[in-house]
Amino acid sequence: MNFELKRLVLDSRDVAKMLDKNHADLLRDIAKNMKYLTESKIAFSEFFQETQYKDSTGKKNKRYDISKKGCEFLAHKLTGKKGAIFTATYINKFHEMEQALKEPKEQKKLPLFTEIKPTTWRGTPVIEIQDLAKLTNITDATIHWY
Repeated sequence: MNFELKRLVLDSRDVAKMLDKNHADLLRDIAKNMKYLTESKIAFSEFFQETQYKDSTGKKNKRYDISKKGCEFLAHKLTGKKGAIFTATYINKFHEMEQALKEPKEQKKLPLFTEIKPTTWRGTPVIEIQDLAKLTNITDATIHWY
């Protein structure tokens, strides 16, 4: 999830997971819809904004920031159980992001380095992912993802 200048968006990789769909297939669907929208002179960027991410090898790949409008657009194409689950999931995500923006940011106390056990790998000091997660307040799953 991104909080880009208070513009709430979801990463297309996350949306693909929510849809139980391959990211490549979602990119294909978005590209097809981009053609339809731009031909009709509808602002595609209000729904989807193309961007990039680096994979584990450092290669840049295409992804989209998907706005709430974009999620609604995708949801209207779905029916049945899959559509209901996706709709509920993206609504909850956007409500969480909106609530996080409304709440005053409380300053979180970082753990002291004395709470982190010193570790080395081949003689080089390293920090374990769990400890990095504590220090940065980012989940270890998110750290693994990046």
